[in-house]
Amino acid sequence: MEKRMYIRWSSMWDTGPDYYPKHLIKAAVKEAGGKNVRLARLYGWSNQPQVVTFDVPKSVSLDRILDRVKFVCNKPWRPIASEKDWR
Repeated sequence: MEKRMYIRWSSMWDTGPDYYPKHLIKAAVKEAGGKNVRLARLYGWSNQPQVVTFDVPKSVSLDRILDRVKFVCNKPWRPIASEKDWR
């Protein structure tokens, strides 16, 4: 079964002109094999920022996706992914 995940909005995104580069993150997740890549409001709340959500197929490692996001976004750390547990 595929897990629905999201890339957390954490302090690693607090620098640079594009704080949470949604377009880069979406592209990196797709390149690494993530499926059903979408934007959603964090926790489903209208006053929260948009985050990238995606499915992780059994044939793809979450580590592979996170490593690709790190590389594409040119960050020194891997981003944090959590299971999406809201609608």
